[in-house]
Amino acid sequence: MSTIFEEHHLCHDSSRLSSEQFCNAERIYIRDKNTFIFNKVLVGQTAQARFKITNNSKVPCVLSLAIKYIGSKTSRIADVFNLSAATLSIPRQSHLFAVVTFTPQTMLCYNAVFEATMEVTSRMTPTFKNKVLEFNLRGEGSLPSVCVVRPALRNSRGRQMLQFRRVLVGRRKTRPLVLLNDGNAQRHLATQAASSTPRRSRPPMTQGISRCNESC
Repeated sequence: MSTIFEEHHLCHDSSRLSSEQFCNAERIYIRDKNTFIFNKVLVGQTAQARFKITNNSKVPCVLSLAIKYIGSKTSRIADVFNLSAATLSIPRQSHLFAVVTFTPQTMLCYNAVFEATMEVTSRMTPTFKNKVLEFNLRGEGSLPSVCVVRPALRNSRGRQMLQFRRVLVGRRKTRPLVLLNDGNAQRHLATQAASSTPRRSRPPMTQGISRCNESC
């Protein structure tokens, strides 16, 4: 089984999923649950996983691939997991990859079963399908979430704001802006400061000097 999931993280015990080794992993196969997880996929985005299927026999084979949904099947759920191809024609002593995509539409947990079967023909018995591979699929949609930790000060409208005291011309003053990613996916943020025209509390000094000279 390890070669099938060689491109992904392999977890032998589901109790270790919360460990540091797997907390940031995006694709995980849990051996004791026979379950493959699409982890941390944003709603509306598509994640892809490849599974290596090997034909060790001396004759080529054709596999039929299918995704079966657990519980009631609706059109909404049917679009979440998809196969890039419904069949795989694998040459003798070779391998091919089955490709499954996951596109969550809401912040729900989706479950399905991946199944690969092969038609077997014998002179003594009628043609039947032999199940070659089967494992569970699980995926959960998520949304990005970022909150502002600092500053804690808010204006009259309840918006958080950075307050700067008066600073001499040419000097620089800094204030910390602390953001917390409290979602379950890594995010990249772009910040932009919108400036407004400052209000003058007193007339310019040059005007006062000019008036003084005129009165003298």
